[in-house]
Amino acid sequence: MRVWTGKSTDYLRQAHVHAELVEGAERSVLHPHYRPAYGWVTIQGVFAALFSLIGDTARAAAHFRALGNLASEYPWSYLGKPAHAYVKHRSAALGRG
Repeated sequence: MRVWTGKSTDYLRQAHVHAELVEGAERSVLHPHYRPAYGWVTIQGVFAALFSLIGDTARAAAHFRALGNLASEYPWSYLGKPAHAYVKHRSAALGRG
């Protein structure tokens, strides 16, 4: 199991990286013409995890809402025990943490 480090999060918090994540989400899973396809749960989960890690809980919440009650082991296994990491970050993003 790989756990994210402070250096990883510091990198993600850089303004240009954050902007690229926002743009990537808007051009893919948040695009009005997007339709879920194979792997969509993992993709939404990756955006939820990345926005959670950088403290952008509002953007993370959008991805958690899209997931509903679904989750995949990846990317949450990078943040510790997958189920625990998912619940922790989902609760924080949706205001139940």
